[in-house]
Amino acid sequence: MPKYHFPIVDGIRLEDPVGIEFPDAEAARAHAETIARHMPRDTKRHISVVTDDGDELHQIAVQKDA
Repeated sequence: MPKYHFPIVDGIRLEDPVGIEFPDAEAARAHAETIARHMPRDTKRHISVVTDDGDELHQIAVQKDA
């Protein structure tokens, strides 16, 4: 199974050096959406979905509460 990484970006990029294996990119995207739902909404940031080769596939926004 391919491995995906989920760095968090809010001006500074917090890398995910370990990653998680998922059967495909859509399952990894769903995981990133779950992460985003559980993140504090105190600043604008996003969760990236990155392949083990370093290709960014998705950015899931975590919007700051108004």
